[in-house]
Amino acid sequence: MFGHRYSIMKSAVFGSLMLPLGLGLGLLAGDVFVVALVVVAAYGMSNGLKAVQRATLPLALFGRAQFGAYMGQLALPQGIVAAVSPPIMAAVLSRFGTAGALWLSFGFAMISLLAMALLARRSPTVR
Repeated sequence: MFGHRYSIMKSAVFGSLMLPLGLGLGLLAGDVFVVALVVVAAYGMSNGLKAVQRATLPLALFGRAQFGAYMGQLALPQGIVAAVSPPIMAAVLSRFGTAGALWLSFGFAMISLLAMALLARRSPTVR
């Protein structure tokens, strides 16, 4: 909807910001229905933007000539994380409950935000 107004890097940073923002609100006041709606909306925005960024950001960073090679290299770590996340989250849920799962998710969301901010700072010319 706003893609033509903002660079892919700004969209990536915004998408990375929405998840810890939503999870942080959930940790503070997750038992309030309106806050839960905001958490779900923030998660949806973050997830939607990240889906687009997974394909467009490497293209913007590396160009067409390198795109396939880098996408192949990125596929392995993404696949590993996707495979190990459910059993780890199930273990955290069973041992620490929903609060523990939220804290774990919040921590990884903050790491993701930090990584995206550092990438944006290192690649200021990416449009």
